[in-house]
Amino acid sequence: MRRVPLAPERFDALDTPAQRERFSLPAEAAHYVRTVLRLAAGARIELFDGSGRLARATLITSAADEVIAEVEPPRVSERGESSVEWVLFQAIPKGDRWEWLLEKATELGVDAIVPLTTRRGVVQLSEDRFEKKRARWEKIIAGAARQCRRAKIPTLHSPLTPSRALSDHPCDTYLVAHLGEGMTGVQQALDQRASEGDAIARAGLWVGPEGGFEDAEVDAILNAGGTPITLGPRVLRAETAGITLLTLAQNALGEL
Repeated sequence: MRRVPLAPERFDALDTPAQRERFSLPAEAAHYVRTVLRLAAGARIELFDGSGRLARATLITSAADEVIAEVEPPRVSERGESSVEWVLFQAIPKGDRWEWLLEKATELGVDAIVPLTTRRGVVQLSEDRFEKKRARWEKIIAGAARQCRRAKIPTLHSPLTPSRALSDHPCDTYLVAHLGEGMTGVQQALDQRASEGDAIARAGLWVGPEGGFEDAEVDAILNAGGTPITLGPRVLRAETAGITLLTLAQNALGEL
């Protein structure tokens, strides 16, 4: 069954039985059904709003001027979602690596992405420049969520400095990828947290630019309760490090 995104405000109309009997899909969703998926009348689809609401539907008509579906009552689903909320605090890598990271982090189950403006970062996006690209990046995230059949679409936040990110997006656990000597592994760090008896509800995963965080930036994260961790004996690119940390952390908690 193919999935079709629907804006939350349009999804609200599905609470009304009369609306569900002959629901006219909005232009963007209709274009996706008709032109991209090439579905005809009788096809089954699943509408989702990106916040966990799903509704199965059967196409009644799939014409050039209108796509109409008969929709079943909506339901809330956590399919494809983790019991832990994962927040990736990531310095923006160069070129198309950032878009690759957004897609793969979404597929792996990230809940929110906070781009970081760091002192050693090569990419320094102002808020205005970021906002000009936001629509494209959110479309990449939404497409990845649809493709991997997640119930929710991750949130892309505006870029922040590490200190501001700590105050604006607090978590109960922080792991920071660090190139220093004697760092513990992800599994050991999370096992230690579990041994202290504290359940992890919202975990922040920190990855700096190619040259790593400056000491003052690392200190700010550690002072907030963060744990410096190693990702192994090899130095990874920033985007590889982000995906690796997300994968290892989820695996350590049995969330993959």
